[in-house]
Amino acid sequence: PSVAPFKQIGHLSAMIYAALATIPEREEILRDVVASLSPQVDKLFIYLNGHESTPEWFSEIENLEYVHSRDHGDHGDAGKFFWCANLDGVFLTCDDDIIYPETYAMDMVGYLESLSYCAVVTLHGAVMPRGAIDYHRSKRYFPLQSNQLKSRQVHIGGTGCMAFHTSTIRPMIDWFPLSNMADIWMAQKCQDLKIPIMMKKHIGSRFRCLKTLGIYHSTSTKDQSTRDRSEPIDSIIKATPWRFPALPPSVTI
Repeated sequence: PSVAPFKQIGHLSAMIYAALATIPEREEILRDVVASLSPQVDKLFIYLNGHESTPEWFSEIENLEYVHSRDHGDHGDAGKFFWCANLDGVFLTCDDDIIYPETYAMDMVGYLESLSYCAVVTLHGAVMPRGAIDYHRSKRYFPLQSNQLKSRQVHIGGTGCMAFHTSTIRPMIDWFPLSNMADIWMAQKCQDLKIPIMMKKHIGSRFRCLKTLGIYHSTSTKDQSTRDRSEPIDSIIKATPWRFPALPPSVTI
């Protein structure tokens, strides 16, 4: 793979990793997602939730590593954080239904560097008003596929288009006690640790989303299915005094 040459800053590792979690129903589109990411990073990790076997084409991707949920438990979307505990460098946490542009990793790491690696970076976010009690009805929402002409701080960042250096935050799998609400758990931890989440300005049309009905739809519509996470998410929203952690004075957005 042709990995972009990122400059090492001080003692920080310059290794670039991408990781995502997936389910068997997404295997057909997963191949295109992997093709968009693997040339951009040193290593690509995939957490296979519920797969009886490993996709045969995985062997064609030289820098791909994977694990099965049968060996480590089904963590849903949080499986993308499985490797953070033991590796140093920049992690790009991704989704299995987004085709990423060819400069994605370079763009994200460049923005992290401009922030002196003091923040978590995302391209999809939400701001919660004071006293919010309902996530989907209360949030001010900035979708990945919208055009964002300026960068801004957000309370909640999408983990499907997120980047951070492990020297700033090192997510552990036990931070995500209930599956398929990784964005909220990550946001809560950043609040606890006073780590800013910055949404980078971007052009939404650069990303192709291969969306199917799933967790987001069930939760946003509160359909009361087994995939509906609205109740625990709203509980966290109500219990958290959402604030914007301060950026260092030397950093400009």
